[in-house]
Amino acid sequence: MLRRAGYRTGLYTSPHLLRFHERMRVNGEEIDDNSLISLTNTVRNAAENMSEMPTGFEIMTAIAFLYFVQEQCDIVSLEVGLGGRMDSTNVIPAPEVCVVANIGLEHTAILGDTVEKIAAEKCGIIKHGSHAVLFGQSEGVENVVCVVTRYFGGILLGAGGLTRAYSKSARDALATAGVAAMGLWTAARCTCPYPLLERVKLEVQAVGGTVDAVDYGAEVALTLSLPEDAPRRLQDQLTELAAGRLRLELSGTELRPGPREDI
Repeated sequence: MLRRAGYRTGLYTSPHLLRFHERMRVNGEEIDDNSLISLTNTVRNAAENMSEMPTGFEIMTAIAFLYFVQEQCDIVSLEVGLGGRMDSTNVIPAPEVCVVANIGLEHTAILGDTVEKIAAEKCGIIKHGSHAVLFGQSEGVENVVCVVTRYFGGILLGAGGLTRAYSKSARDALATAGVAAMGLWTAARCTCPYPLLERVKLEVQAVGGTVDAVDYGAEVALTLSLPEDAPRRLQDQLTELAAGRLRLELSGTELRPGPREDI
């Protein structure tokens, strides 16, 4: 359709079915041997000078991006390799539109053990200014995509089960789908003596956090998720609880949807 409209198009997909060249196409034609060899050498030389060697998929993605620039594509369709949020294709600025296809329980060790967790990872491709198209899914998945798209100011269109919420226009549907704020959460770890375990759990809950994992050893190591304003408050409580012997180790932040509220 885009080609018929006069656009020069690029397409990046994986895996290939018959030969590697299928992964990179311009106006429907596979990458030629000379371009593939030349661009592979360019990326290889750059990769060899990096402090950490890129993965194979990262190298392939870099080759594809260079090819689309070389061929002066007007618009490019990128298929993520795994998930979305941390995929190498997700280095691009906000895309014109994001498409979330059917979600099932796959790669659960990396993406999460529920379709809602996997949906949150896949929705990592949605950015400010992006609109989204969603294949008909379970209500839980639809809610996740609605929340993320609404947060970034986009319009969500869909098929199948989405007709439950999108019986009017797309904008009306966003209003009827409910409101959920996105919040900045911090991943943290804390080690405590076993006798203090239950008290520490209570302090985590008191600041609105969650205990995601507990590892038992000579001491107990807790993996925590804390809302944006919680780490300092929790550290103050832990300091008071154990006279400064308990410390939080913060390891990173991410945006997560908050509770969904019907309106």
